[in-house]
Parts: sequence; C-alpha cells; structure tokens
Amino acid sequence: MPEVNIADGDVVTGADFDSIDDQLIITCTSSTRPTGVEGRHIYETDTNKRYVYDGTSWNIDGGSGWVSFTPSFSGLTLGNGAVLGMYRYIDGGMWVQAQFTMGSTSSMTGPLTLALPNSETMKTSPLVPRWFGGVEFNDSGTPYYGQVSYSSGTALGIGAWNSAGTYLALTALSSTVPFTWATGDFLVVAAFVPL
Repeated sequence: MPEVNIADGDVVTGADFDSIDDQLIITCTSSTRPTGVEGRHIYETDTNKRYVYDGTSWNIDGGSGWVSFTPSFSGLTLGNGAVLGMYRYIDGGMWVQAQFTMGSTSSMTGPLTLALPNSETMKTSPLVPRWFGGVEFNDSGTPYYGQVSYSSGTALGIGAWNSAGTYLALTALSSTVPFTWATGDFLVVAAFVPL
C-alpha cells in the first residue's frame, strides 16, 4: 500500500487510501478470512480473536474481551465440585483465569494440569519462559501458593511451593499437597500464555 501523508487540519477522503479495507478491522470467520495484506487486521466472529497479517502469516493481535469457558483439569475428579473460567486474547497471547472448588464427591489425585481454552497451542521456543503465572490454594481460609508452568503445548502445570528445603521447590499436587483437600477448599489460577 502506498504511504499516505496527512497533515493536521487535512480532510481525509476515501481517495487517500489504496483500499479502505486495509485501514479497518474486517469482521469475518476463520473460514472466510480475506487475502493477507501486510498490516491488515481482522476479527473472527467464530473464534473471538483479532489477527494482524505480518506479510507472511496471521498472528494474534488481542483486543477481545473476557470470555467464559469451562476449565478442563486433569489430576482431579470434579464430582459435585465447581469450576469457573475466563480467558482473554491480548498482545500475542492469552490471559487465563480458572477456579476449582472441592465438592463432597470431588477428589484431588494430582499431578494437576489445566487445558488451554479453545484447544490453543502455546509458543515453546527457548526464549519463551516456562513460568506463566501463579496459583492460590485455599484451605478453609488459609492461603497457600504455587506456580503455573509449562506441562505441554496445550496444557499448564499447576504445582505448590514446598519450603521444607533450603530453597523453595515446586511440588506436584496430591490428595494431601499442599494440604488435605476437603469440601469447600479451592484453587485459583491466573496465567499469561504466549500464542
């Protein structure tokens, strides 16, 4: 697209642009994307994602609001427990927040992982950190803390900090880690994942 120079006070007309489509965020679906032109922005209504074309491929551009999802944890039995989740695409990645509350027929077996919403796959290059966020475990009002880290390209690992040694160490969850799980106990995860 040719460069357009506009000075203060100039009236901008459609003729100032090669194509008005190149200046707007185009609404489409993942199967009806327009031709990629470097710098073009789109919003997919079926995935709730914004993308920008870099001249080679479409990349997450962020800009969508918070969306509810049902978290999928492995390493626990939900039973009559409860889960809540929210995610948001932003700045080339995804913020993920999830909560699990233990019910009377729930059980924690560990190790615990959380699948990324929308079957997303995170970037895993050597420059991407393996630490993505934190987690609070709450035992009848007493908080304990842990880390959200890499488990696989599509799942986050959730572990508890163990202070028994000279240095903090990340420990896998179990029915007794970081405490003996009982009805009403809960965990809350907050993480940013690069996509």
